[in-house]
Amino acid sequence: RGRRTSVVRVAMSAAMPGGLVLGGLLADVFSDDAAFLAGAAITLVGVIFAVVFLPPASARSGTGKASAMERGALASLLTSPNLKFLTAAWGFNLLIFLTMQGALLATMVLLVQHRDIHLFGMQAQGTSGLLMAALVGCSSLMAYGIGRAIDAVPLRSTLLLPSLAGLASGFAVLAVAHTLW
Repeated sequence: RGRRTSVVRVAMSAAMPGGLVLGGLLADVFSDDAAFLAGAAITLVGVIFAVVFLPPASARSGTGKASAMERGALASLLTSPNLKFLTAAWGFNLLIFLTMQGALLATMVLLVQHRDIHLFGMQAQGTSGLLMAALVGCSSLMAYGIGRAIDAVPLRSTLLLPSLAGLASGFAVLAVAHTLW
């Protein structure tokens, strides 16, 4: 389960480091508008890809009503003995995405600018794009490795608690450190 979950999580965020680097570099070299226009163009390519390659939806999906099977699946989920575990997993993922892909990504460029940190001669946007790409890339690699390890331990919190402690420590270091190193 852990390995499968980690593969899904890695797949969900695989393109993010590239997008961070691309957006940061375009904004740093050209302008914010260039980064947003590139985002619009990439989204348009995604729409075209979806229209061309995704299979059409079933006729039932247009009715707006859930099928009996869907309602049964939801009822089964809500009465599942694993509901406590599922709620904890959803809550954990919510907190991770809130902190890592919310608070951190939204403030990284300001932190880099305020602390006058530069990589390879780039300004704040390019530097923060590279730093965030490295962060998300490391996170994806760790998720894959930890997913394999989680399969081997009976209690998943054995690895979860140290991971959360490491994440909290990283945020504390960001709060007090004023240089790149």
